[in-house]
Amino acid sequence: TYKDLKLFNKQEYIESLGVTAKVPEWGMAIKFVPMEATTSVEGIEWGVSKRKELAPVILLKPVFLDGSTVKRASGYNAGYIVNNKIGADTYVSVAKAGEIIPEVQSIVTESVKSFDLPINCFHCNTTLEFDGIHLICPNDDCEGKIAKKLASASTVLDLKNVGGKTLEPFAMDFKNMYELMIAILQYCDLTTFSLVRYGIADNSRSKEIFVNAFKNIKSLTYEQVIIILGYDNVGKKLSAQIAKEHCGLTPDYTGLERALVTMLHENDVETYIKTAVSTLEKLGITIDKPKLKIVNNM
Repeated sequence: TYKDLKLFNKQEYIESLGVTAKVPEWGMAIKFVPMEATTSVEGIEWGVSKRKELAPVILLKPVFLDGSTVKRASGYNAGYIVNNKIGADTYVSVAKAGEIIPEVQSIVTESVKSFDLPINCFHCNTTLEFDGIHLICPNDDCEGKIAKKLASASTVLDLKNVGGKTLEPFAMDFKNMYELMIAILQYCDLTTFSLVRYGIADNSRSKEIFVNAFKNIKSLTYEQVIIILGYDNVGKKLSAQIAKEHCGLTPDYTGLERALVTMLHENDVETYIKTAVSTLEKLGITIDKPKLKIVNNM
């Protein structure tokens, strides 16, 4: 019981247990059983992720849960909807993951028939593919998918006051954040440079904020450059190892997907990455490259 829980903060215990690179070994996380509520399903909303998958959001009959009204919860993937027969008369139990994000804990009552899966992509009208788990848009040029990548890259770059909604229209013309960034930095000072096509008025405060968000980028890591190129499923860990190799250090690809490692070693991909680094440097952005760590044992 909670009343029997004793906490201590003695320095000798802390020092004896030690700390790893990321985790204090003396620390302890206490997780409480989340509150749950039961409600009915009213529909499904689909959105394209940056990895081609259409992700379902379950629309719920509003229910009060742990301090707020919950109307939506993650549907995980298309297979989850089909296999659990989630339809118009389904009842589910929901809780807040980490006391914040609503998610389905269990299916209380299955529907006779699950909701029909969409046939075509909402963004590019390409026929979707269902592998039993994921509903996939196979179109690499899908604007919905590119918009998600731009939004994700905005977080990587920490662009101030530039979110996914603002970036969404740029998916019409730019395949990744690097292409958009180059266009902004090269042409933003020209009097003919206009963003009206993307919903940003000329001579407006919105345009000033948008352009300055890019102009204020003074440095990037080599890994960040790789990530904003928008390769599918290429994240921080793999980018860090590719960056090491490009900078003459020994990479460690242990535990990383071999197909992705092979793809990033293709000549055209390596050339594109190195060209991106060089181009950004020419535009005055410092690229922080991995360096060999020297351990002083003295």
